[in-house]
Amino acid sequence: MSGRMPLHTGINDWIPNKAYGLPLDETTLPQLLGSSAAFGLLTGSAGSAGYKCHAVGKWHLGFFRTEYTPTFRGFESFYGFYEGSEEAIGAQRSASISDYFKHTKDGGFDLHREAQPRCGPGCTTLAWEDTDQYSTNLFADEALRIIDRHNTSEPLFLYQAWQGVHDPRQVPQHYVEPYVHRIPDLKRREFAGMVSAVDEGIGNITRKLQEKGMLADAVVIVTTDNGGPIVDCAGIGASNLPLRGGKCSLWEGGTRGTSLLFAPGYVERSFTWQGLMHGADWLPTLVEGVADERRAYVDRWGNRSSPRQELYYGLADSQVGHHGPALREGPWKLIVGTGGGSGDHPHWWRNFSSSLGLSEDHRPRLFNVQEDPSERCEVSDQEERVRGWAVLTGER
Repeated sequence: MSGRMPLHTGINDWIPNKAYGLPLDETTLPQLLGSSAAFGLLTGSAGSAGYKCHAVGKWHLGFFRTEYTPTFRGFESFYGFYEGSEEAIGAQRSASISDYFKHTKDGGFDLHREAQPRCGPGCTTLAWEDTDQYSTNLFADEALRIIDRHNTSEPLFLYQAWQGVHDPRQVPQHYVEPYVHRIPDLKRREFAGMVSAVDEGIGNITRKLQEKGMLADAVVIVTTDNGGPIVDCAGIGASNLPLRGGKCSLWEGGTRGTSLLFAPGYVERSFTWQGLMHGADWLPTLVEGVADERRAYVDRWGNRSSPRQELYYGLADSQVGHHGPALREGPWKLIVGTGGGSGDHPHWWRNFSSSLGLSEDHRPRLFNVQEDPSERCEVSDQEERVRGWAVLTGER
């Protein structure tokens, strides 16, 4: 949303339920797309981008003050939840009281409707009427309403942050039934149902865009902010095979995501892009695409190498312990210590590691993730590279 690495925003972990959020001096993507002044300043482009910007689903960038909420950060409307998830607590955590339906978090109701820019007290309302309705369906229906009402003479930016497939593992039974005889494991079966519900929602949105005559000129991006939660860190039945580890960890299974870009009016053939990209890169990618009249930009993406050659992963999430940090340079990935969570394996340290003066928990692991994406072959015997990177991470 900000195009900034977490290291530079002060947010190095998930945003907890307290006075915390994306700093107000950070400019967001909808502020750039919807504001001619900010857009021109960033891109050097004359004129206004003029996008109508709407947000649906998860926010999780702060709400302890009104100024942190979506319609004060560039969106013209918002329907969704402020927190990072919706889940029951204590005795309420059961299959009969699921918060994909109850829309509560830590004992409070968290489903809000904000119908105009800078919607605050006296404007924002709680969507009590949507209690007992599945949030994936609610968010899909809201997107359809936004598209229906949209004036097609103006550009549209719709930020659709699904709750699915986050913990808790909850889904109406009719999405699960097609997998009853195909997936023996109950967790995997229910997880597949959750994915199907999201897939249905995406299909309904693209169908509505087509009905409105907007699909040919659309760029639809389906992406993720982390790998699947497999066991720990709200594990709900995901699988990241053949990658190692899962959500919250620094292993590739926790940090490498798959994205899909669908632009029928601009991309005539399908291709797989293998370049290095961080989630923060979506903002400059999209803003550059708008400034460059999208067609030329998307057309050449297929033959374009990534401008990013380095990556800072940061630290593992506190739910699996603050391990790391980790760095990437070209094909090489260095983890200082362990990646955290279920991806951890017995130590594979080489004798030279002790010469770096590091504690056992902070000795480096080095992988070539192009040749070894599963991170099975630890090659920290390449002492010169590891020693240099250990200095960069502050380990002596």
